[in-house]
Amino acid sequence: MNLGIPLSDWLSKLHEFHTQGSPFVVATVVSFSGSSPERHGACVFYSERQSASFVNSQSRRDHMLANCKSLLNSGLTFQLEEQALGTVAGTDNGQCIIIYETFTAADIPTWLSELRNNLEQRINTQWLRIFDPTKSEVHNQLITAQTSKRELEALGLSFNENLSSCQLIQRKDCTMFLRATLNTTVSLLLVGHHPVAHEIKRQLSGLPIIFTHVDSIEENCLGNLARPTHVVIMTGDHNLDYRYCQAALHHPAITFLGCIGSAKKARLFKSQLKQQGASTEQANRLTMPIGLSQISGKQTAIVAASVVAQLLSLHPW
Repeated sequence: MNLGIPLSDWLSKLHEFHTQGSPFVVATVVSFSGSSPERHGACVFYSERQSASFVNSQSRRDHMLANCKSLLNSGLTFQLEEQALGTVAGTDNGQCIIIYETFTAADIPTWLSELRNNLEQRINTQWLRIFDPTKSEVHNQLITAQTSKRELEALGLSFNENLSSCQLIQRKDCTMFLRATLNTTVSLLLVGHHPVAHEIKRQLSGLPIIFTHVDSIEENCLGNLARPTHVVIMTGDHNLDYRYCQAALHHPAITFLGCIGSAKKARLFKSQLKQQGASTEQANRLTMPIGLSQISGKQTAIVAASVVAQLLSLHPW
């Protein structure tokens, strides 16, 4: 989540304001066009007792705090604002969209406790707030890798929206604010002793990716996955690759499944998977060939770099 402060600090601040027992408002920069000193997700907190700001521009900070105070006294649950960023050298310098959200003085809500627990356990979670303009209440929904497609569709979301970093979604009947995954550290299981696998392991050093490399063949290694994990298979054995891919397709914790191989091998695997009962949607979860298509080199180090780049591209860092 691209907040102006570390996510753990942001959640702690949200918890702190809840524990003070007074209503409060959080104002968040949802998006901007043009030049801005703010990061996407920069925010301020305001209550009658205290305030906290994580906005760089003093004039914008003062403006947002004044609006927070006004909203707190209005009884509204949320408010949207398009704010001009000012002019530079006589030219229009763009605008930003700010969402103001009110929070009641109720006890610590269940969703906040779950968010904090999931962060500690490195469970990728997204927090969806649904504002109905015809009602005063706000619906809070947590979304994880275990949230079904049917549940998302019931909320009016697509999978692409579920992957957003910090997005405002406006529909005719409501406004939704989707905050990004809590944990930007990628969990990776690398299976196999292919030379590319060892090179990937070397290149991962220093990157925010927690990985396990199983180079000896352990047929049951997929069964031990508890948290959302990307799995990359490259055993060097065609039949073993297939067995791992078949087992991984139905594992609820696997968020990305990639396997080394050619386009011909991919067609064969997907055809076999369908013949053995997998749906087209399930078979298409398999990414093969793995790596970014723009990188065409076949050398071990280049293929490994392409795979690492693809893994990094899956996350809103």
